Amino acid sequence: MNLSMAVVDDSGKVKHSLAGYKSVRIQENHIIAVTDKRNNEMYIDLYSGHLYTGKPKVVRLGDVQLLEVDGIYYSRTRELYKSRKSTSGTNILTCGHYVRIVDYFSPPRCRQVNEDDATWGYDCVCLFAGDHDTYYHYCGMLTGGDIVIVDNAGKYYLVENASKAKRYIACEHPQTAEEDFDGVIQRLKSEAMKRLTERKMEERQNDERKHRARLDELKAAVPFRSGLKWGLQLDRRVVVPPIYRNIKSPVGCYCAVEGNPNQWGIIMVDGKVVIETRYTDVEINENGTARLTIIPGKIKTVNLRKQ
Repeated sequence: MNLSMAVVDDSGKVKHSLAGYKSVRIQENHIIAVTDKRNNEMYIDLYSGHLYTGKPKVVRLGDVQLLEVDGIYYSRTRELYKSRKSTSGTNILTCGHYVRIVDYFSPPRCRQVNEDDATWGYDCVCLFAGDHDTYYHYCGMLTGGDIVIVDNAGKYYLVENASKAKRYIACEHPQTAEEDFDGVIQRLKSEAMKRLTERKMEERQNDERKHRARLDELKAAVPFRSGLKWGLQLDRRVVVPPIYRNIKSPVGCYCAVEGNPNQWGIIMVDGKVVIETRYTDVEINENGTARLTIIPGKIKTVNLRKQ
């Protein structure tokens, strides 16, 4: 009868043969300890299938796990990557669902997304949480945070920052124009810039809507005095601190204020300065315009919404 041991998955499929070992002990973090017939204890990483003569220490960097043995970091991937541990740790950048390891002793292994990065004289490796197949080389980041990587077979992938999904985009030896690295990267850069522009516009519109809503709430604010200075309050809550020599009741979202004697300006009811206090008088109209008296008899009219 064959009494050989093995590691099987939940369907009964053999994942790791343990033939030749006389005992097995299950450790934490998907590691098993095995003893051979000479009583030598070794360790097998069940993720990668690699054997270690020393007991591995699990190192967690964000969502990514590495193994450390005798001052060497090992990836938990079937295609193994190893790197000497840096005493300062400056060669490893933790990015949540992936890590970037700068290998100062290895030349660049792939083309770069950005031309400036092509001057780097070293390689940069990426390891991803949950990917136990292989490691990747870092090719650069697009506007918005998406990154481009390449495997050791020359296949390039886009990893989206939001979804963390990996998508094939090109290869080192393309058979079609759709797989050409330079063409694909140019298109991805344009798309990323367009998304960034649209997102900034949407954020700006949201900020403007919130600002208008807050101004509408503050239209009912009234002047109040503290010592010799004036400000605005709403339901006894200070919305503009008492820093002005004088202040008039708001007209819509705007309010006339006096900084120094005979030096008037205009603020919004949330305190934002619209017109500096340097006019002898100001008059705010309901239509959003204002008459500014420079000197008696010399007046200019401004549209406050455009200031």
